[in-house]
Amino acid sequence: ALLVQGQFGQARSILTQSAPSLEQAGNWPEWVQAVGGLGVSLAASGRCEEALAEGRRALAGAKEMNDLASVAVSNINLCIIHLLSGDVSSSFEAGCVAVKAAEQSGNQLYVYLSYGFLGWAEGRLGQYAAAQERFRLARAASQPLGHELVFSDWFAAAQAEIALKAGHAEEALQLAKQAVATAQAAERFFSRGLAHRVWGQALAVLTPFKQTD
Repeated sequence: ALLVQGQFGQARSILTQSAPSLEQAGNWPEWVQAVGGLGVSLAASGRCEEALAEGRRALAGAKEMNDLASVAVSNINLCIIHLLSGDVSSSFEAGCVAVKAAEQSGNQLYVYLSYGFLGWAEGRLGQYAAAQERFRLARAASQPLGHELVFSDWFAAAQAEIALKAGHAEEALQLAKQAVATAQAAERFFSRGLAHRVWGQALAVLTPFKQTD
């Protein structure tokens, strides 16, 4: 919950403590999630090399278990880690693996998440039509899961960002405003910041700069 909110320091502290306990208990699916989440919190804090090491450690554990759901979630976390670290091509690759593993596992939550983060990576690669299709598939996968889904606020900010990069500044502005309102109401600090950034960038595009003497 802290990780999704954007409280990365607090999340990192808890996950650092919980991962060894889960390992000792032999709770490997939860261990994979904890270590992958630790990697995400590190990447969001700018510690990209450490983040990647944790993400790869989680993936190795998932492969050793031979558990498709764990492979899916570890690749989702790697996709996020690469996105936050600025390695968009590697994010795309991890997202593709995540989608395949999630679909094979039958875990609809991971299908939803993998499509969403893959779409974000594609948007940053300039593949705007593909990104929109991924988000459509993410929404379709989310239908049986109900409302207020995890990372939905991140995806709202991501779609505003993609609209702006595709040259649709008016649409991006409206999407960013909606994303800010939703994130503010739910106290989601990270997505709120992402959406505010797009809001400002869209205004800069739409408002001509007037130089004064």
